[in-house]
Amino acid sequence: MCAIFLLILSGSGVLLMHRNSVDLGNKEKKEIDTIGMHISTLDGKMHHLMERIEEFSKLSQR
Repeated sequence: MCAIFLLILSGSGVLLMHRNSVDLGNKEKKEIDTIGMHISTLDGKMHHLMERIEEFSKLSQR
């Protein structure tokens, strides 16, 4: 069976949900975990970038 993925990006983190996880094999579960880890990493980097942009904006106003 095909798993249905729902990706929810929030300001404080990433939530990766999937339906019918029982039907997924071990390989597919590992792939989902890896994708979730990469998404979380990207989310953290985006938050850091946004903080840096705010700092730059404050510096440029001086």
